[in-house]
Amino acid sequence: MWITLDFSELYAGAGIALLVAVLGTPLLWRLTRPLRRWPRSLATNLGCAGLAGLLALPVSMQTGMEETALFTLLGSAILQGLALPILPFFARQG
Repeated sequence: MWITLDFSELYAGAGIALLVAVLGTPLLWRLTRPLRRWPRSLATNLGCAGLAGLLALPVSMQTGMEETALFTLLGSAILQGLALPILPFFARQG
């Protein structure tokens, strides 16, 4: 009897979270331009977490991929938590 580990949910969740962090964060940062620095950063981070969750739903609906949404939201929360203190420094002064 062999014990096998399947990390496909973890890899899919990490891939979706990384995709949203790389592509979604700059896009949402530009879309929230009228806001001030910290509300803009918070709106961008929460929007990316929501976008990651929405992108994970079709993948998690497949059979055997139930944990993908959990890993995606966890990975997205970590990546966006790292980006939260950095984003306000990209706002232009003035």
